[in-house]
Amino acid sequence: MPANGRALVTYLREQVPGITNTQIAEWAGVTYQRVTDWDKGRAQGQPRHHEVVTLGLAAEKEHLNLDPWTLLHVAGFEYIESPMVAKRDHWIKEWVKLTLELQDADITDLARTVEAAKRAFRANPRSTG
Repeated sequence: MPANGRALVTYLREQVPGITNTQIAEWAGVTYQRVTDWDKGRAQGQPRHHEVVTLGLAAEKEHLNLDPWTLLHVAGFEYIESPMVAKRDHWIKEWVKLTLELQDADITDLARTVEAAKRAFRANPRSTG
């Protein structure tokens, strides 16, 4: 079994030629409604940001250790790197908040962790999965 989320996605792509992001998410034990609307560059049928959060929480529960960039890649997010900084930062805050809740961490860690996540996202402008 691959050691981290990125390796897991790479492994699945190598072992199952043609596997889709949705199939990878389903393999991780996640089901979600696929959206049918277009929104600021999101292609039709891609999951919404809260569905990526759901994927992240499911992965944490299954100990798949998927990092935020891998979650974005698995879910087909490409527009997160757009100039929509406020929307991206909102997503980061929600992801961190739910992750902390899942880990039963003190919610006072939220602001510090969100700032660290924002720095990490800005330092790594493109995920290649």
